[in-house]
Amino acid sequence: MIHITPYYFCDETVLPERPVIMHIGGDPATCTAIRRHWPDAEIIVVEANAARCVDPLVMGADTVIHAALTQCNGPITLYLYKRTTASSLWRRPKFGEPVETHEVEGCTLKTLMEDRGGVLELDLLLMNCEGAELFALMEIAVDAGLYARVRQICMATHCHRFPVYTQERLDWWLKRMEAEEGFDITREYQNGLEYVHLQYRRDFR
Repeated sequence: MIHITPYYFCDETVLPERPVIMHIGGDPATCTAIRRHWPDAEIIVVEANAARCVDPLVMGADTVIHAALTQCNGPITLYLYKRTTASSLWRRPKFGEPVETHEVEGCTLKTLMEDRGGVLELDLLLMNCEGAELFALMEIAVDAGLYARVRQICMATHCHRFPVYTQERLDWWLKRMEAEEGFDITREYQNGLEYVHLQYRRDFR
């Protein structure tokens, strides 16, 4: 495993020379680190907060999609807090009352890949999207046509922040991904937050 940042890690030995990487909850610093490590990668950034959807050249990305990862396609409310980068699909009591709410486009992972990103497969999916990561796990687990097209996943978990996102629920979906969908799972802890890496065992290329 190599660490792209102190938090995100992956097995680069199985990646092609020009990997297709989607970063949901993208921030410029992480995108720059990805671009530095894989200069020829196709990088797709997905960000729900319009204030963070800067020019792709600034992000070091090929494509920047202004949308939120959700369970189904359609508009959804995004809560913004005093901290510029603090936004979520759920209320965050820790940050007090939201200072703004915005209606943003909600998209499933499949829609983000195929319709918005123009790709059928992902070599690496990175997610730090304030609790929405679980939506992607659930979608990959139940869609037989999707799970074999996402080769590696590295995601932050937010079980302690959202009532709907419990440790038990996360563990249940991870066990399913491991037992039924053919993913090996590695877990790390950084600054009190758990990061999970999933790697598809069967070569689907």
